[in-house]
Amino acid sequence: MKITVITTLLNEGDNLNGLMASVLQQTRKPEEMVVVDGGSTDGTLEKLAQWKPKFETADIVLKLAQAKGANIARGRNLAVERASHEWIAGIDGGCVAEKTWLEQMAKKAEESHADVVSGNFRATAETFPEKIQGVFARISARDNPSSRSVMFRKKIWKKAGGYPEKLYTGEDTLFNARMKEAGAKFVFAPGAMVNWKMRTTLKKWLKQFYLYGYGDGRAGVKLNTWYGRKVGVLVAGLYGWMVASSFFPVLLVLPWLAGAVYGLYRQFSMAGLVGGLLYPFRLLVFLAGLHFGWLERVRKQSMTQPLSKPESGRKKQ
Repeated sequence: MKITVITTLLNEGDNLNGLMASVLQQTRKPEEMVVVDGGSTDGTLEKLAQWKPKFETADIVLKLAQAKGANIARGRNLAVERASHEWIAGIDGGCVAEKTWLEQMAKKAEESHADVVSGNFRATAETFPEKIQGVFARISARDNPSSRSVMFRKKIWKKAGGYPEKLYTGEDTLFNARMKEAGAKFVFAPGAMVNWKMRTTLKKWLKQFYLYGYGDGRAGVKLNTWYGRKVGVLVAGLYGWMVASSFFPVLLVLPWLAGAVYGLYRQFSMAGLVGGLLYPFRLLVFLAGLHFGWLERVRKQSMTQPLSKPESGRKKQ
């Protein structure tokens, strides 16, 4: 088994060294790493070039490319196209892989003869806003892996048509669904851990989840997946809460009370309490994004529907 690690970056100069060092320090080193830069203006590409000698010393091929204006999906597709090997391991900018990350996924793939291995991730938090976000960072979905920690066969990527480049966010969700439709076997490697840096402000955190929802709505979440069923329950809960609150207004505060309890359950601390009180807002912005994404999906589909044939004129008398 030969593995190519891929990532796409944009202005990740401050976080770059942690990412590259973590790939270099893997207990099971990849044969190759392909990095696509989306047009960074902070010197990311120049800093990447400084890593080439270190990768060569470790006998790892490092390929660098720049595609100005490319979104994440386009960057990933370009990286996969340039990959020399069948197995592709994905990681994102701002992430640091633990030393056994690649070893754990490779072992799981070989044992299970799977097509897709869902890796895992956890939050890295230093400031109070980051710690609030970290309270709710959960393990990866088994059948809807994040591309910040995943491994898949190149042939299944081809069958699925690659990452959907029309989507700014939610590209993972649609790509995973298409791989499943193509017959891919998914397995979970909980020990394949990536440390994921949280957003610097809570405003950026809420915007992140709005975009997640919008992307999922554009992608069209499939209810035959674990993640799709989870989203379905969330949507049903929203409408149920709205209807029930119209009869019993006291229920309007229920999400925030439940959020506070849940936050303290997740982490008994001030970050847990504040995070719990903010958690309903995170769900609401996600659901708002989801609905706007759905509307955009419907609009796009209606624009691509073939026009019906015009009725023929009356026959001449």
